Amino acid sequence: MDTKSNSPRQLTKPLRDALYVIFPPAMSKLVQEASKPQPDFNELAKIIRLDPGLSTTILSLVNSPFYSMPQKITDLKRAAVILGTKEILKITISATFHQHLASRLKKNPSLKFNTWQQIIWGACASELLGSRICPRQTDSIYISALLKDLSLLLLCCLEEELPETFKTLLSSLFEDQCSRNELDLITLHNNQLEKEKELWGITHPELTLMLLEEWGFPTEQTLAVHRHHDIQNIEQYSPCEQAVILGTYWAEAEFSDKNVESLFQLRQWLKELYQIEAHDFEDLRIQNRERFKSLCQTF
Repeated sequence: MDTKSNSPRQLTKPLRDALYVIFPPAMSKLVQEASKPQPDFNELAKIIRLDPGLSTTILSLVNSPFYSMPQKITDLKRAAVILGTKEILKITISATFHQHLASRLKKNPSLKFNTWQQIIWGACASELLGSRICPRQTDSIYISALLKDLSLLLLCCLEEELPETFKTLLSSLFEDQCSRNELDLITLHNNQLEKEKELWGITHPELTLMLLEEWGFPTEQTLAVHRHHDIQNIEQYSPCEQAVILGTYWAEAEFSDKNVESLFQLRQWLKELYQIEAHDFEDLRIQNRERFKSLCQTF
């Protein structure tokens, strides 16, 4: 079969179906709460009560060293009073997202572990940069960065169930990663977006947007997801979108490239765009590592 004849519809339908098989209905409700200027704690509490283990996970993170609570918090309402409902919502989305993906990726622990590390670092880094350049939007920045590669993750979960022609690109990505003994899935490879368009008729950011629309993802955040790899045109975007793009690049530099040149380039962009000097960047890196460690240890 000519791979160029593939219709995006052949891929979007199984992904839409998977969205409702892999994730509970609560995930859509959480994303919709995140789109509100001020999430409703009572509504959030109802969602959390649907999953008995979720409350434990949330409180575990609230009591982690990152938040430095003076005393142990044992009640979600108390946690929301101290940290704010938006922060509890972010934790809840992170925990739900990880829990249900991890159960489907358990056949490949390396992929699950390495990919999750990069997702968490990128989301935390995007939020941290956002706190410097557009502080009123940090919550939406974190969620955009966390969910931006949803389509690739679902494709990996469904790999055995996809039509043969749609496996081609995934197989080539895995082969390249296996040669480096690193399975992270979400690192952008050379000409990857062009290959996706050729083989699938659609790119993975476009697929992710389609899936997030199913969840009621706010439209004002879609460009940050759609262009999260467009580092070369970083100056064209709003500060919110820049934070997600730079956080994505930063995560790749830390976990995939492991290249001093990539971190140096990141420092250059931060200095040119926001006058963040090298020593400030190292401070940000330390801060990000603390949040990253707390999240990884909890999940």
